[in-house]
Amino acid sequence: MGIFQRIANLIRANVNELLDRAEDPEKLLKQMILDMEESVREGKIALAAAIAEETKLKARYEEQIQKAQEWLEKAERAVEKGEEDLARESLRRRRTAEQMAEQAKAQWEEQRRVVAQLREHLETLESRLAEAKAKKDLLIARKRRAEAAKKVHEQLAGLTRSQSAFETFEKMEEKIAHLEAQAEAAKRVQEDSLEERLRRLGEDEEIEEDLAALKARLQERHQEG
Repeated sequence: MGIFQRIANLIRANVNELLDRAEDPEKLLKQMILDMEESVREGKIALAAAIAEETKLKARYEEQIQKAQEWLEKAERAVEKGEEDLARESLRRRRTAEQMAEQAKAQWEEQRRVVAQLREHLETLESRLAEAKAKKDLLIARKRRAEAAKKVHEQLAGLTRSQSAFETFEKMEEKIAHLEAQAEAAKRVQEDSLEERLRRLGEDEEIEEDLAALKARLQERHQEG
């Protein structure tokens, strides 16, 4: 596909229609920008080449005009010197140069139209590219928000349609409450057991003290007796 056709297609592209048909609008937007950037790059290269060709054709036209003028001057000098045959030959060459100048002029003018057309298309494409870049992030953000909102609504709709989901939550809540109650009971049992052991330890210490006191009294009796 030629550069003109590619640029024209991108300029005429209906972005909304393309987005509607695309499976991944975000990917399409990024690809369109890459395509536009590539076409701009190629367009600039083509424009530079077209301008160079225009300059060459203009120089060729001006060269033939200059040659025609030079042959006319030679013909005038030949007439002044009485060299009519030489004057005729100079005039024939002048006519040839003028014909070539006309051809070069036609080619030059056509090339000027090509340059103007390419420049216009390129400016339009650069404008569309700038617009696309400015809109890309906004469109991608809107697309992602829309997808997120759609997903949330679908999930909510699914919960609304499925009563069993709520029943499952209730059963899980009851089961968790039961486990929490068991854990609390085990904790209390452990605390009660610890308190009982501490109480018994205190009693044992008191008994040992009583025993020591009893032994001391008995020993005193024996000593007195």
